[in-house]
Amino acid sequence: MNEKNWGIKLIKLFLWFLFLSFFVVAFFGVFLLWKVNQTENKITLFKKSPSSFLDTFKNISLSSNSKLKGEDTGRINILLLGIAGKGNPGENLSDTLMIASLNTKNNQVALLSLPRDLYASIPEDGVQMKINSMYQYGKSLSPGDPQETIIPLQKTLGEITSLDINYWLILNFEGFKKIIDAVGGINIMNERDIFDSSYPGPNYSYQIFELKKGFYNNLDGETALKYARMRHNDPEGDFGRAKRQQQVLQATRNKIFSTETFLNPNTLNDLFNALGDNIKTDIPPSDFG
Repeated sequence: MNEKNWGIKLIKLFLWFLFLSFFVVAFFGVFLLWKVNQTENKITLFKKSPSSFLDTFKNISLSSNSKLKGEDTGRINILLLGIAGKGNPGENLSDTLMIASLNTKNNQVALLSLPRDLYASIPEDGVQMKINSMYQYGKSLSPGDPQETIIPLQKTLGEITSLDINYWLILNFEGFKKIIDAVGGINIMNERDIFDSSYPGPNYSYQIFELKKGFYNNLDGETALKYARMRHNDPEGDFGRAKRQQQVLQATRNKIFSTETFLNPNTLNDLFNALGDNIKTDIPPSDFG
């Protein structure tokens, strides 16, 4: 075979490779957009009618122009709640309460953890209770309306912190574990030996949780949940627990936004499934992204 024929074959092979690469990238992009659209529709209270890919592109374009509540003040405050969820003891008690405050000028996020045993009075209601019971209390008042359910806690924390709580987001234990497992675990530096003989187990039982001091690469969701929730035998008390929870949140964020995650379609699929099945928020779909 002469050099001319070899040259033509190489050009054809190169063009085929380019076409295949373009097809794979395009398919992955379309899949990602569809998955994002599907997930945001599952987690938000504001349901949208089924949309085409063209509508999805349009929504993403419009979302960049829509303003979030609090954006005009330079700070957007989101209440983050971690609850046990269905099938767990105290399923509607708030095990974790944080306020994520986004500075819109420099895009920095500050996290404020609130002690779950803090006793407070609900504004305009007068009822006093621990703040970790207020979501459950709101649910008993308005069992069929998630937007109303959150109001007692939202108003109370707003008064305590003097912050306008613009949005809220709720994640259950199962979702917490699945999100971490979906990205292959998280990297955690445990600063001291942990031994908790009273960690909550199934059916109101107790179990031992032990974790030695040291660095843990790809810590699984179940262990990460125990590490974040552990309440006993911490010399720093609630402050130590809050530090661990923020540490886990930051480690999870780092793993989600890593190149390793973004370049793995299977990981992204598992991640979006975990998010869609276990998170609820009042952030409208038009404000995502």
